Amino acid sequence: MYFTDEKDYIMRMIKEMVRVLFSLMFGKKYVSVELEKENKYEVSGKNLKDFLDMIDSGEINEAENILLDSIDYTDRNEVMAAALFYQYLSEKDSEFLKNNNYTKDALTLIYLAKDYPNTKAISKQELTDFIRQFYPETNDVQQARHLSKQKGYNIISGTRGDINEKIPAGYYKLIDLENPYPSYKPDRREGIQSGSFEELKKEYDYRCATCGSREGELHYIRKNEITKLQAGHINPSKPLELGNIIPQCQVCNRPDRDRWIYDKTGRVIEIADSDDGKRVVEKYFKRVSKSTREYFLDFLKRLLGIK
Repeated sequence: MYFTDEKDYIMRMIKEMVRVLFSLMFGKKYVSVELEKENKYEVSGKNLKDFLDMIDSGEINEAENILLDSIDYTDRNEVMAAALFYQYLSEKDSEFLKNNNYTKDALTLIYLAKDYPNTKAISKQELTDFIRQFYPETNDVQQARHLSKQKGYNIISGTRGDINEKIPAGYYKLIDLENPYPSYKPDRREGIQSGSFEELKKEYDYRCATCGSREGELHYIRKNEITKLQAGHINPSKPLELGNIIPQCQVCNRPDRDRWIYDKTGRVIEIADSDDGKRVVEKYFKRVSKSTREYFLDFLKRLLGIK
């Protein structure tokens, strides 16, 4: 498929997704963005038209950041404002999107939504090849993982070993647009102020709690990368807020971080009470000896009061 064909496909998919959302949430037929501007949709008090004006000004990423940071996913009017935001954006030509650094998240979501609701598993390589048409320097697309774990989209991963459906490792699949990812916790990132995190990083001498790499300098392990500190969970089953965060680099705050509970020095001390934690335990019991399994079976019987 050539680039222009891909662009036409993206436009059709965005419009179809908006149509489906509009029908599901409001029980009526979608009309058009021009008409919907008059409906006064808002996100956290900011009118939809303000977001669309930002698109026209080339502030696409800025508008999207405000939108996604502020949206209340339990408010269907705010969800529709977000859908209409992407529909309006789909009207822009490819040069406009590239010149204004259009977000990789939306491109990934649209590609995964191909033939919705009859979606298929898509390989990470296929996603990367597609994103490269907009961002030629892209080496490794992480957006599918972020969309599920951080933003709640119901996207499963073969590598992550999601239980509800089996797909090959290295593949992702959008299940639907009606339900959130099962282990998604929308309040996990509440409670962190940028100033507070800066103070926390200062306490750690601007180093990763786990590996010690210093922010702004070459990473200890990945010698060709500059260290960037992120707010990492101590316990992933609790909100991401002061008291439950440590500064971790982009390597240590990795995809499997929801498997573990850390102490304040960045060491793993327990398996997390999460879906990822359960999968760690499952893999462990598949590998260990029969005597070890029998030991834990006896332990569980005593713990649960089973004779």
